[in-house]
Amino acid sequence: HLGAALAHTHARGFVHLDVKPSNVIVVRGRPVLFDFGVAGRPGRLRRPTGTDPYMAPEQCRAETVTPATDIFGFGVTLYEALSGQLPYPNGTRRCPFPQTHIGPLALRRHVAAVPVSLEELVMSCLATDPVARPSLAALLPALHGFIKHGPPMWPPGFSPATAA
Repeated sequence: HLGAALAHTHARGFVHLDVKPSNVIVVRGRPVLFDFGVAGRPGRLRRPTGTDPYMAPEQCRAETVTPATDIFGFGVTLYEALSGQLPYPNGTRRCPFPQTHIGPLALRRHVAAVPVSLEELVMSCLATDPVARPSLAALLPALHGFIKHGPPMWPPGFSPATAA
C-alpha cells in the first residue's frame, strides 16, 4: 500500500522525501502514507530535507532527488518494519549522515528468519547509487510475493503493472 501511494505520488510529478514509519497510519487494516509537508518536484535540493535516518545519500548531500530517493526511504522503512532496527548507525554532529559513506548492516544479521531473497530486495532499495535502486514497477510485485496473509496488497483500482 505504501508503494502504491508512492507510485501515485510519482505519477503526479512529486517525490515525498520523508518516507518513514511515523508518516504511516493504519486505516481499516491498511497502511496509509501521509505528511507530504516536505514533498516537492524532482530536482536539486537547496538543503537536506527529510528525517536523517531515512534520507537517501543524494538527499543528505542536497543533490538531485528523484523517485529513487523515495525508494531509499521506503527501503529503510521496510528494513525497520522487519527487524525493529535501522540499517545504519545513528549519525553524530561530526558525521550526521552515515548512509553517505558506509553500507547498511545486513538485514538477516538482525532477523535470520527473513528469506534471503527478501533481504536482497530490501537491501537493493538501500543502494548508494539511485540508479541501482529498483523501480516501483519491479519492487511492488516482488514484495507482493512475500505477503502470506492480511488485507489485499493493492488498493481497489491499483495495478502495479500500470504504476510505471
